[in-house]
Amino acid sequence: MLELNQEKTELIVLSPKCQQKMALQLKVDARTIETVPAIKNLGIYFNSSLNVEKQVNAIV
Repeated sequence: MLELNQEKTELIVLSPKCQQKMALQLKVDARTIETVPAIKNLGIYFNSSLNVEKQVNAIV
């Protein structure tokens, strides 16, 4: 059975900037996963508004 790794599991919501103020949570079993402003997947940073600012800052 698959089990979540609490240290590695992140939740990001892709939405227009005007809707990013909402705090969302995802409950899986007894664990709650909070939204984060940016995630790293396959070596590339993604943020909720899909701009590349964090990726550029990480490279430079």
